[in-house]
Amino acid sequence: HYFCDAWNTFDALIVVGSIVDIAITELN
Repeated sequence: HYFCDAWNTFDALIVVGSIVDIAITELN
């Protein structure tokens, strides 16, 4: 259960990171 939660958090971080990366690219 803990591993599943950690994986979901890791997956969310990747998604957020991708969005931030795209946003920074768009701003530049």
